[in-house]
Amino acid sequence: PSWNFVEWGTANDWIQDVSYPTNFLYSKVLKAIGNLYQDEECLRRSEEVRKVAVEQSFNGTYFMDHSKRNEEGKLVLQDHASEVGQYYAILFGELDIHSEKYAGLKDLVLNVFAPDRQGKMPEILEFNMIMGAYMRLELLAKMGEYDLLLHDIKGMFGQMEEYTGTLWEYRIRKGSYDHGICAYAAFAIQTALNGKKGE
Repeated sequence: PSWNFVEWGTANDWIQDVSYPTNFLYSKVLKAIGNLYQDEECLRRSEEVRKVAVEQSFNGTYFMDHSKRNEEGKLVLQDHASEVGQYYAILFGELDIHSEKYAGLKDLVLNVFAPDRQGKMPEILEFNMIMGAYMRLELLAKMGEYDLLLHDIKGMFGQMEEYTGTLWEYRIRKGSYDHGICAYAAFAIQTALNGKKGE
C-alpha cells in the first residue's frame, strides 16, 4: 500500500499495479525468513510468488516491469521494461541464467547492457546508479565475468573520478557527488581481481 522503490529514475514510475521487480525481491525476502525460522509457509509462499512473477512478466527474451488491472480487474502486462528489472529477476528470481530458456537474456546482459550501451535496445530502459549499477556488478561477479566486471566498473565510475575525484549518486552530474553506497565499487574491484587470480 505504500511506496515501492525499484530505482532512481523512470523504472520507479512502473510500480503499479503489480511491480515484478518488487515481487522478485519479496520472494527472496520470504525465502530468507523461511530459511531463518524454518517456516514452511514462508518457503511455500516464496516459491509461489517467484513462479507467478516469472510466468506473468517473462516475454520469452526479457522481463517486463509491471501489470495494471483493467476495468474487469484482470491484470494486463504493460509494455515497459527496464534493465534494472532484469537484474531483480535474475538475482532474486533464482533463475538459471545459463539455461536455454534464458539464453536471450544472458546475451543481453553480456553483449548489450553496459555503461556505454549507446542506444542499443532502447525498448529496455538503461540502468541508473542506484540500484541498477550495483545489481549489474553483483550479477557479473556471480557469473564469473571478471573482465567484463572490471570494464563496467571503469565505464560506470571512471569519468566521475576524473571530474570530481569522487563517486556519484546518479550517472549524470546531479544529486550527491560523494555517495556512500558507491564504496561498493572497491568491493567489486577486489572481487574481480580475486576471481581472476583463481581462473
